[in-house]
Amino acid sequence: YDVYASRGMEYNVQLQQITVTAGGNSPVDFRLKRAVRTKGAISIDSHIHSGRSLDTSAPLRDRVASFAGEGVEVMISTDHDKNIDYSSFINDFGLQSRMTSIIGNELTGSVPAPPAFPNSYGHINAWPLTVSANQPRDGAIQDEFTAPNWIFSQLRDAGAEVIQYNHPRAGVS
Repeated sequence: YDVYASRGMEYNVQLQQITVTAGGNSPVDFRLKRAVRTKGAISIDSHIHSGRSLDTSAPLRDRVASFAGEGVEVMISTDHDKNIDYSSFINDFGLQSRMTSIIGNELTGSVPAPPAFPNSYGHINAWPLTVSANQPRDGAIQDEFTAPNWIFSQLRDAGAEVIQYNHPRAGVS
């Protein structure tokens, strides 16, 4: 087997070839070298989907493990139409000194109001937000049949400091 190891863009990728016999195991030992120095910078991913999103199957715990392995320091959850917090999984792994979670959302509703918005307003990421476990979609705002200006206002009222359009001209697919 070919076994690859990486730790994000700051480190090199290494390959080890191993043989595993039936019923046996084969240990691997990687010593990754730092290839890029990033003093004073942080590694962030601001568009993350988990199994709670309509287009991804990865469990939240696995998402945190994979991002920790790649050296991501800030995870911003942006599941479709759901507010998600990775903090409990970060804490379970004991990584709270190396990673943090920011709750976000990717709003994906459509606007059936031709001609101004004939198909869709695209997808909108927003953060930081909060999780409200007793609310529909864990507190995500209602975005179906809603114009973007109302959505922006509601997101600001919910605490969002960053609102970004994702592929706004993609239409409904």
